[in-house]
Amino acid sequence: MYTLAMMHIDYQQRLQLLTRDLSIEDLQLSPLPSPLLPSLPVPGKLFSTVMDDDGTPTIIYIPSYNDDDDDFEGGILIIGGRKIMLYDFVDVETRAKRESKKKRADKRKTTGDAEANNKEKGVEWKKRKARAAVEWPWAEVTAWCRIDDKERKYLIGDRYGRLALLSINLSGGTTLTLMALGETSASTTLTYLANQVFYNGSHFGSSQLLQITTTPSSVLDAPTLPVPSTISTINPNALNSHVSGRNNDVSGYIVVGMGSYVTELESFNNLAPILDAVLIDTDGSGQVCQIIVH
Repeated sequence: MYTLAMMHIDYQQRLQLLTRDLSIEDLQLSPLPSPLLPSLPVPGKLFSTVMDDDGTPTIIYIPSYNDDDDDFEGGILIIGGRKIMLYDFVDVETRAKRESKKKRADKRKTTGDAEANNKEKGVEWKKRKARAAVEWPWAEVTAWCRIDDKERKYLIGDRYGRLALLSINLSGGTTLTLMALGETSASTTLTYLANQVFYNGSHFGSSQLLQITTTPSSVLDAPTLPVPSTISTINPNALNSHVSGRNNDVSGYIVVGMGSYVTELESFNNLAPILDAVLIDTDGSGQVCQIIVH
């Protein structure tokens, strides 16, 4: 059995995360929400309900491992809005309780107790909260890639080429740390290779082979990335002390230092957009010598 998660806008223009169980053996998609992660509302004020290439939220699967905290069984990230949100999967005990509630709800349906059933649905709709969240202070997310499964680190780029590293820390609670890395060509695709080297494919600038550095490598007299003054940030040197002594009400940090933590190793010129092309015989030899593009 597999679980499929999808973003959906209902008739009231509410953004929802819908989940359905998929049976490969029976080739069937369940019409009911998955007990692993019940369907839940996503705050419309944080995410756009205009389903285009720039505004659509993205779902990222987060696996669990044997050495994780006992209460974390995996989950999903929702990115693409003004916040990055982590929702964890429901544990076995809670799933059993939900199954029991479902049976009672089904019984009320058969007995005609629609009012009580709708009330329970409304409570379920409102009470589900994210396990952790952090502000996203830049523009629409256009690309992301996973760096390390075990350490749960992800590169995220926006439409203007601002690049950040998201880390998920499950030790002593759950913390999302967003570290500004620097500016690149506007990312259309990000692909991690090895040894902190990744490929940044761009439709709006030159594609790049880039490397993440542990210390700033350029533009040392300016902030790594601009952040609105209304959003709190911390210095890289203060990160460890903040996380170790963190307030339980704080589940995310934005780290902004000075200078860029990205070094360009190689650049590939972008000729896009090519709208038309023609073969030209420039010397009259009867052989094609050049391709002229527009």
